[in-house]
Amino acid sequence: MSKDTKETQVERYSKYRHVQATIKLNQIEVDTDAYCHRVEEKLKPEKLEELSQSLAQEGQQTPLVVIKSQTSNMFLLIAGHRRFYGFEQGIKDGLPDFADDMDVAVTIMEQGKGQSEKDFRQDVNVRSISDNSNREAFDDFEKLKNARKLIGWKVQKQRAMSALGVKESQYSRYRYIVETSWLYDAVINGKIKTTSAARLVEVARQCDDAKDRSEVKNPNVKRMGLFEKGFNDWVTEAQEQLEADNQWRAANNKKPLEGRQAYLSRYFSVGLLLHWEKNLAEGISFDQSKPGGFKFLVKIDTKKLTLEIPRVNLKLDDLDESKLAEVIGGLEDGVIAVSGLLVEVQRKQPVSIEEAKAALAIVRQNRDGDPPKDFDKVDEPQITNVSAVIKKQRSSKNGGAN
Repeated sequence: MSKDTKETQVERYSKYRHVQATIKLNQIEVDTDAYCHRVEEKLKPEKLEELSQSLAQEGQQTPLVVIKSQTSNMFLLIAGHRRFYGFEQGIKDGLPDFADDMDVAVTIMEQGKGQSEKDFRQDVNVRSISDNSNREAFDDFEKLKNARKLIGWKVQKQRAMSALGVKESQYSRYRYIVETSWLYDAVINGKIKTTSAARLVEVARQCDDAKDRSEVKNPNVKRMGLFEKGFNDWVTEAQEQLEADNQWRAANNKKPLEGRQAYLSRYFSVGLLLHWEKNLAEGISFDQSKPGGFKFLVKIDTKKLTLEIPRVNLKLDDLDESKLAEVIGGLEDGVIAVSGLLVEVQRKQPVSIEEAKAALAIVRQNRDGDPPKDFDKVDEPQITNVSAVIKKQRSSKNGGAN
């Protein structure tokens, strides 16, 4: 066997047998708590109408996955909940040939030869998640909840990643959240989005777990403790903001924010995320260094060769004159930060805030077709290949080594 063939060989995890069969729809039992891994909203009638019509027009294309019940002659649904509820919705809508005793195609999972009951149950659990992931990708919220189940079932990492359809880096971030119970609860309860929680806990854990403490700023500061305290303080402020917003809405005859609209994550901006990442990396208490007003925080990472410009959504009816002034100032700060990068690339060295502002003035004048005739503070920056320049800098520092 060649090296390439060996490296691409896929390891077989499951050991169950599968039997193709046809059974009646009313022979199927559903346990949504155990085997349905989608948010409830995706199984509502209005979400299934199109699927029901497709099942009626084209017929069932993919079997449901079931196991035999241990207590009756029924079958327990393992995967295919949207298709199952699509059949039921079709019955309610009176679609042709839809009935409780209609025939449906199924794949019956059975214990493999010599397979233990424990291994078979793990196969059943993993199949229930992987089948859902393959049919319609989970959203980030569903992936986190299912990652928790897979970790609780002690499913091997590579197999769990395959079931969720994620890469190792993303699965590791989910594990960080799952292993931090207060943060997992915060995500589930809508206080912070999964992606934001993952980025922050990753920074905190990497600092706390670093073996070489000389590479960590303020190495004696425990980042996870810093993160939890800062987050809890912010939650208190966000709850007060939510109450104030609902009082304002009531005074202006508007409906209060409820359900998902009332999730505190609505107040967690991308600017705050970048600010907290910086605080965690430096080991600074969140209340020692606050953004203070609107900040359009760009993130320039010359090690990863990335320039991150966050997306920010602001509702105009929530902005008064003073808040708009803050927004204009925050945008100006962001533009200055990016303009400074032009000079850094040209000179191959950092610049001061005054030089960054000067560079912005040059860019504006060039854009308006009125280039400055005399500007001796900063050489006019030329837009070059940023990645190539920085890579060249690295190469020169390393003595030309690749």
